[in-house]
Formats: sequence, structure tokens, C-alpha cells
Amino acid sequence: MAGFKLSEYIPFSPEAVFDFMTAPQHAGDIRAAIKHVELVEAGAQGRVGRYQVLRQQGGQEVPTEVTVLNGQRPYEYTVATEKDELRLVYDYQLKPEGEGTQVELRAEVEAEGWRKALAWLVAQQLRSGDGDLLKALRRAMEKQEKKGG
Repeated sequence: MAGFKLSEYIPFSPEAVFDFMTAPQHAGDIRAAIKHVELVEAGAQGRVGRYQVLRQQGGQEVPTEVTVLNGQRPYEYTVATEKDELRLVYDYQLKPEGEGTQVELRAEVEAEGWRKALAWLVAQQLRSGDGDLLKALRRAMEKQEKKGG
């Protein structure tokens, strides 16, 4: 498996970070390319389920289905998507630290057969595009706090 890891301290409680990062209405605040998120199928554990994500990519809107695999509020959140027989998994671990939260993200690209050779390249592209994902989450939360809510 190929992938990358990120870590960021966010000066909000694990509950606040979890709730913000898992709320569909905040997806575009964290990633400007995300235009719309819609629940397709709710699961048994609140936010666990499937979502349709519409993102701007290369001048066009591209739909992607995202499955929430684990939503153990407020400490674990795992999402996955599949594209071209590659499975992309983002696993977030939220740990209380002082007055805030240390967020650890492990991103992995899973593949079978000859596509394993592509996994490393895809992981590098993901890191290039999502390498600041946790910093963007922190900035979005701080911006919302300044707005008053």
C-alpha cells in the first residue's frame, strides 16, 4: 500500500473538530473545490453512510461517491472512495491535547494486480493536492470562530 501521513494541532476540542469536519455543509469551507455534498444512504451510526460529493476538477464538476467506514465520535473517522479500481482511504484519529486536538491523518491507496504499480503515483498526487488538508481544516474552524459561530 502507498500513502502518506499528516498531523496537525487544532485548538478546538475533539468533539468540535469531529463535528466540523464531518458536517457536509463545511466541506466547501475546508476544500474550495468541493461544491456540494449530499447524503445518499444513511448508516446506523449517525454520519456513517454514503455521500455524493461534487467537486470542481479541471474546469468541470466531477461527482464522487464517498463511503464513511467509521464514525466513532469524537475520536475516529474513516472515509473511502474508489476510482479506476483504486481505493482511497482517509483515516483520521483525533486525540485530546491540552486545550485542543492533535489530528492524525493516514491516507492510503489500495490496489490489486497491476494497478499496485500506480498506487505510489496516485498517493504522491493525493499528497500534492491534500498535503495541507489538516491545515485547511484548522483555518476553516478558526475562520468560523471569528465569524461567531
